[in-house]
Amino acid sequence: MRKVLPPIAILLFTLVLASCTKQKEAETRAELLTAERWNIYQVHQTVWVNDSLAFDETEELNSTASFDNSSRTVTISSPQEGTRTYSWGFFEDQLQIGDDLHDIETLTKTEMILSLTTTENDPDLGVVRTRNRLFFKH
Repeated sequence: MRKVLPPIAILLFTLVLASCTKQKEAETRAELLTAERWNIYQVHQTVWVNDSLAFDETEELNSTASFDNSSRTVTISSPQEGTRTYSWGFFEDQLQIGDDLHDIETLTKTEMILSLTTTENDPDLGVVRTRNRLFFKH
């Protein structure tokens, strides 16, 4: 019994430590996300049709996003679309905003880059894959 207990104790300690590390990483990401209002300054959209590049354009934006940690809501304001509020949450290396699950490419104190890729089958065009990259800064 004594020979089995130490490896089990080590395993349990390792699992608890890993769990605490993941929890701390999530808290740190939430702190970065909610510390200040973000300026959404650019969107880069790329569209492929049947794996051939069909569209590649960058548009300058003048929008803001304010993430609230206590209510887990984000308020996005833009001159074109007004103000909208969505729920948000982290899922591994992704950030869900409303129904959309964005890949987190970068999240620092001053910069965030999110990407969202969708694929659909168009009866006339075939497979259409669209990637939108949103660029945020403080």
